[in-house]
Amino acid sequence: MTTPRHKLPVYLKLNQMAPNTHGHNIVVQVVNKKTTVDKTDANGRRVRQQQVLVADDTGAMYLNAHNVICDKLTEGKVVELHDVRVKLFNNCMRLTMDKWASVNETFKAIPQKVQTDPNFSHVVYQQLCKSHS
Repeated sequence: MTTPRHKLPVYLKLNQMAPNTHGHNIVVQVVNKKTTVDKTDANGRRVRQQQVLVADDTGAMYLNAHNVICDKLTEGKVVELHDVRVKLFNNCMRLTMDKWASVNETFKAIPQKVQTDPNFSHVVYQQLCKSHS
């Protein structure tokens, strides 16, 4: 009996992301971070949320980071994001990470000067709804 082979990850660029998709692997640089929530919940646990601007050589996009992920993202570092989702938030694309996603610091080469323009999180998308007739 043969053992199943693991699929090698396929890395995409930010300009290849599409709304409401998941399972993406990308290599990006952390440009800046802004804390949006830092409080203690009713159970006494600390809850943190940050908007992190990440970029590669094709553009930039915001990543919504929670709790432990916030600590792993340091400004200026190059990171691999595995199993990332792209969701629409106020009709704009955002990268999100669920419990299966991971962040790893990497030494893979990306251009010295990353592109923060275009910012794909500033592009407004319309969700098309099918009418049931």
